[in-house]
Amino acid sequence: MCIRDSIYFSQLIEGVCEKHEDIQEKVNSMDTELFIIIPCLLVLNSLDEDDRGICGKYYPVLMESGANQEEYKSLKRRYQELRRKCRDNYELYNTLEKAIIDETQAIKSSKKYSETTVKDMVHKIKCIAMEIQRCKPEDWNSFIEVGMGIKVPS
Repeated sequence: MCIRDSIYFSQLIEGVCEKHEDIQEKVNSMDTELFIIIPCLLVLNSLDEDDRGICGKYYPVLMESGANQEEYKSLKRRYQELRRKCRDNYELYNTLEKAIIDETQAIKSSKKYSETTVKDMVHKIKCIAMEIQRCKPEDWNSFIEVGMGIKVPS
């Protein structure tokens, strides 16, 4: 595990906590929902080409040819296509981030994207996020423990 990845991850969580109070509460209480949200946020950053290769490291299938890579590439193309249509480069990212954290709230607040678009993209992000956790579970859990500063009893 790379220290830079852990630092990046910690900063990602810190930034999300600053934007969303409910995430800070989940982090403080180690809410189990957080362990679904975190990998989804990394996948979202990957779509935005800002995950430092973490998704590919824990789920190398994304970088290899095959059905899973094609699904990811299709999602990434869709993301980039929608992003190009916006004047605000962060509007799509912020909408999806909110939807990952609280789907109902995000869909209500989104004026630019249809409910179907947001739900479909979040569903695909969640599917990829689950695969990331499953591919190398021990490595992934160690990464999460270090990145979140979780003390694991020995």
